[in-house]
Amino acid sequence: MNMRVLLCCDESIMSAGIRALLNEQPDVQVVGHSSGRDCARITARSRPDIVLVISPALSIEHRRELAQLAAMAKVVLIPKAENTHRSLEAVRQGVSAVLAPDTSADELIHTLRTISSGEAMVIPKATRRALFSLPESRDSGTASRLLGTLTPREAEVLLLLARGSSSTEIAGKLSVSEATVRSHVHHLLRKLNVESRTQAVALAYESGIMAALEERAEGKSGPPAEFRFPGEKRAGERKGRRERKDPGQAR
Repeated sequence: MNMRVLLCCDESIMSAGIRALLNEQPDVQVVGHSSGRDCARITARSRPDIVLVISPALSIEHRRELAQLAAMAKVVLIPKAENTHRSLEAVRQGVSAVLAPDTSADELIHTLRTISSGEAMVIPKATRRALFSLPESRDSGTASRLLGTLTPREAEVLLLLARGSSSTEIAGKLSVSEATVRSHVHHLLRKLNVESRTQAVALAYESGIMAALEERAEGKSGPPAEFRFPGEKRAGERKGRRERKDPGQAR
C-alpha cells in the first residue's frame, strides 16, 4: 500500500530534489507540494498520510500550524540545524518525527515508512542527548514517581518508543506479539496520564525518565536508587543473597 506524502518546502531546488527522491520509491506517492503558508489548506484538501515539512517553510516556532497539521496527518519535520535541540517542542504539538538536516536519503525513507506503518515517533539520537540536559529533565522526584508506576516491560516499551520503534519493531525486539505491545502502550499511557505516544515520550524526556532509561540501557553506572524498577533489589541486596547461597553450593 502506497504512502501518500505532501511536501511542504519553500526552497525550489531542495523541493525538486526531495520530490525526485520520493518518486523513486515504489511505495511512495507524492500527492502535492505546498508552501508553509498554504500547507494546512492543501493538507485538508489532499488528505495525505504524511506531511513532510522542511524548514523554513514551517519551523518549530509555528506551534499552531504544526498542531493543525498533526490533527490531519502524520508530520515529519526537518528543522534548521540550530533548532534540532528543540525537537521536544515540536513533539508536544503532535509531530511524529523530527529529523536533523543532515539526515541521509536512506534514513529519511526509512523514517517515512516507519511513521506510515504504525504509530511511532522519531527524534535524532544527537537531539535526544541534548534533551537530557534540559533543566526540566532534572526533577528526579517526578522521574522517580512516574517510573515507579511502570512495570519493567512498560519501561522497555517506552524506551523503544522514544527511539522511534514501531509496534512491529518493538514486538520483534521483545519477542512478544504486536497485541501485547499495544496492551503495554495502553497501560503506560494511562499510568502517565497522557493521550498519545508522542505525549508519553515528551513527558518522559521532561521528567527525566528517559535519561535514566538510556543510562541503564547503555550500561553506564547504575541509576540512582529512586530509578529502580518496582521489585528490583539494590546491588548490595542481590550480592548478599548470593553470598549466603554460596556455602550451600560448596557443600
